[in-house]
Amino acid sequence: AAVEEEVSTNDQIDHVMFNIHGWSVDPEASFMMGYLFMEEHAETTGYLWIPVSWRSEWARPFVDYDIDRNTHAIEAGKTFAASLDAFKLSVPTSLMAHSMGNWVTRVIAQNAVEPEIVFENVFMVAADARMDMFSTDFNPAAPQATKTQGKADQAEVHLGIPEDELRENGGY
Repeated sequence: AAVEEEVSTNDQIDHVMFNIHGWSVDPEASFMMGYLFMEEHAETTGYLWIPVSWRSEWARPFVDYDIDRNTHAIEAGKTFAASLDAFKLSVPTSLMAHSMGNWVTRVIAQNAVEPEIVFENVFMVAADARMDMFSTDFNPAAPQATKTQGKADQAEVHLGIPEDELRENGGY
């Protein structure tokens, strides 16, 4: 309600932009990006920038790219999917996912209980994604993924999680 009130009472803002950050961004940096965006660009863009931090531990060191992508990003996506109503506003709303935030977005979409159009726009910036990631997951009729160069997935090697289980849970 507070977000919708801000948009309806602030003449400079007419749209909400949720931002799901990428890898190696702690909560402080995520919120500072939002603050700096609002200071420098709110007047010209009309966006109310709201950071969505999926790394819940302040200043936690990042372990490994593949491990984080196949654990924390999946957990965050499932959590956000379960509370998708929080993103449904009565004002225009968009989503920007940066880098590994695209993996979080993918898991949100895969786990939405009642999928519907929530965002006017989805911006996938510096997407951390295989070329076929969204075509195979969001469009079952698209050609299916194949193993790249026959190499074992790094997450399976690091975590000891079989590839089938990773795929079932949104990883890979």
